[in-house]
Amino acid sequence: MNMSITPTQQRPEWSPLNDTFISDLLIPDCNIQAGSASKVEIILNETNYRKYLEENPKKDLYFLAGVDPERGMERAGDSHVWKKSHFFLDYDIRTNEKKISDEEIKELARWLSRALADHPILHRWRYIVFTGNGLHVHYMGDPVEVKSSEDWQRGMRWLLDQAAAHTQLEPDRGCTNVARLCRLPGSYNNKHDQHTLVEILEYQDRTIDLSGMEKLRELLKEQGTLEKKIDSQDQVHRGIPEGARNTSLTSIAGSLHRKSLSETALLATLKNINALECKPPLDDREVENIVKSISKYPVAGKRNEKPTKASRAIIECIADVQREEVTWLWQDRIPAGKITMIDGDPGSGKSWCSMAIASAITTGSSLPEDSTKRDPANVLLLAAEDGLADTIRPRLEDMGANLEHVQVLTAICNEKGEERYPSLVNDLASIAEELERQKYSLVIIDPLNSYMGAELNTDKDAAVRSVLDPLARLAEQHQVAVLCIRHLTKSGRDKAIYRGQGSIAYTAASRVAHLVGINPENEEERAIICIKNNLAPPPTALAFGVHKGKFSWNGETYLTAEDLLCTHQASENRHPALDEAIDFLLTILANGALPYTEIERQAKDANIAERTLKRAKADLDVKSRREANVWVWELPESANTAKSTRSTPLAPFKKISSSQLPF
Repeated sequence: MNMSITPTQQRPEWSPLNDTFISDLLIPDCNIQAGSASKVEIILNETNYRKYLEENPKKDLYFLAGVDPERGMERAGDSHVWKKSHFFLDYDIRTNEKKISDEEIKELARWLSRALADHPILHRWRYIVFTGNGLHVHYMGDPVEVKSSEDWQRGMRWLLDQAAAHTQLEPDRGCTNVARLCRLPGSYNNKHDQHTLVEILEYQDRTIDLSGMEKLRELLKEQGTLEKKIDSQDQVHRGIPEGARNTSLTSIAGSLHRKSLSETALLATLKNINALECKPPLDDREVENIVKSISKYPVAGKRNEKPTKASRAIIECIADVQREEVTWLWQDRIPAGKITMIDGDPGSGKSWCSMAIASAITTGSSLPEDSTKRDPANVLLLAAEDGLADTIRPRLEDMGANLEHVQVLTAICNEKGEERYPSLVNDLASIAEELERQKYSLVIIDPLNSYMGAELNTDKDAAVRSVLDPLARLAEQHQVAVLCIRHLTKSGRDKAIYRGQGSIAYTAASRVAHLVGINPENEEERAIICIKNNLAPPPTALAFGVHKGKFSWNGETYLTAEDLLCTHQASENRHPALDEAIDFLLTILANGALPYTEIERQAKDANIAERTLKRAKADLDVKSRREANVWVWELPESANTAKSTRSTPLAPFKKISSSQLPF
């Protein structure tokens, strides 16, 4: 039987569970001492318990059960406790999180009851009590004689280790001695000018066998959860060392979040663990950043839950935000700590380009138009379409990558050892743990939609944002550049920025976006062109080539995004506008090369569209080159001859015989 006591604004002065609690504590021939922390004021029993509490509402009251009756009103020590029928776990939540509300601590109690449910021993709690400062989890059982206070302490330390490991919630490690005092349910916590009822929140009709820690270990073995004997006498709690603080706290936060602990309760828990376990503790701001990042990840099956009543707006004054300059993995093209998108058709060279970038990062080599010196760094790949052995490794090797710096996320393994395909919807916390385990400079997700989950509607902005916003926070927290590869839609009518598959939220979530495509004038040449940059002026377009399985950067190119999106299909029935553009180029270039800016200006005056102008350029095989930092166009020698003899429009070269050519 489980009963939850739901406190209201007018809390009852007395709960019948208080009577059950005192009854559970009674041990024949032993006393229950009660009073302040320093003075025994009464020997409690079922008759005087309620009256004593009602007469002392302004006192902080504690109890100790199982005391030798001859001790009388003198405070008992470990040697004066004859028998034990009770122990408790103490969680001092508010010690390290002053702003947490009472309701949020009580929410944590409900979560803790669920978190302990699958532990073979600790699921047998009887009461969970709100103390005003945190929570006490009480365990009751048949009285046992205390033969050795040292053995009891070793057993308690072992149980505390079990509780911490199983729930990732850190109990008070000092709560182990036999004569440990505990707050009385039904009394009030009056510390720090508060007057808060110490109340029983949860009760279940269960008891625990207290006959010895050896028995507890045997029980664990029987249930298959303990693979090797733990010698708790030799086990020393050493805490979390300096080099492992971020990794450990992020791992703990991810585990708690996956168990549906709220952000507020998670922050309080992590601050408590940080203060007690980290040597030295992290700064509060770092702990808050970990919690903010982890808490925004979707929890499987929980994405549509409404906020709890304890939810509240988090407001930050911009004056308190420290200014930071953008850092770049590739200057003006790929920012560190942000999402960058690369869009392109299948076969256009997106993956080749991303592998070239990865190779440079692993060796510390420079990238085009970026002379920044960098150390070799790690790259994490999520590659769904290309084989590791026959595609990815050969490409990286041929580009000279340091393969020791390349890791590939191939699957997610659950607690049962079962592997499944990674999903950004459910597995961001696991990816965060890997980023904590090892420093990465670049994460490549190719293609992005393969990791968005089968149930996510990628055409809906809100659905896409629910995944990419947490991914962006993950990138920012770890200062890792996230490069996402995406295919284009089949439509040829949209602007470049709208051509990627799925919702516009993809592009909106990225700080920088690029388009990769084939040069319509040269099928062996590709280009990468920036189509969005929120952090710097758009960089120049870059050409690259893929020839016989070899990649090369080919420098700056005049190509535009619209050029890459335009499918170059020559037609026998040429449009009059193209004929006009061909005549225009033959005329203005007849006397020699001209700057492209001048050609563009005159074409605009003649009402010739830029796309049509460039199709004419391709048909005439107009050459472009760079002179004194200016792009110029010039006709090939054969075109100059054609100018005087041409009477009909040029047909596509591949569609006519050489005898039909007008030159």
